[in-house]
Amino acid sequence: MRPIGVSLIALFILVSGIFYIIASFAMLTAKEESLKIAKEEISKILNVEEEDLEKIYILSVLVLLFFGFLYFLSSYGLFTMKNWGRVLTVVICGLEAIYSTFFAFINPFFIFELTICILIIWYLTKKDIRDLFTKSIEEKILKS
Repeated sequence: MRPIGVSLIALFILVSGIFYIIASFAMLTAKEESLKIAKEEISKILNVEEEDLEKIYILSVLVLLFFGFLYFLSSYGLFTMKNWGRVLTVVICGLEAIYSTFFAFINPFFIFELTICILIIWYLTKKDIRDLFTKSIEEKILKS
């Protein structure tokens, strides 16, 4: 049986993945308008040529799409109690924690994101939760 904490984390990861995919498609469909804004914001931080800014924009869309599907995969792994899903979620949350810390100066919600990531990593690496994911098939069958 899946603990409620794992189910809540899987649901949170699934919803996050949906937001990533919606954001990537929104950026593609509103490319003309949002590219102007992106160019302004990126040029504040980096000194980049005009054509390179469009490449950065497209790369951002692809990265969002990739992470959306990665979040879906992670959520599926958690819902099905697969150890690779647990490990993938810990890796994703670790990367998200690093990302939110790195961009803390422009993200007012970074402390919220960082706290959630740390709590998810802590929960999924607890021995009793970790053991639920690593039990052999025989142990699961015999227990049920």
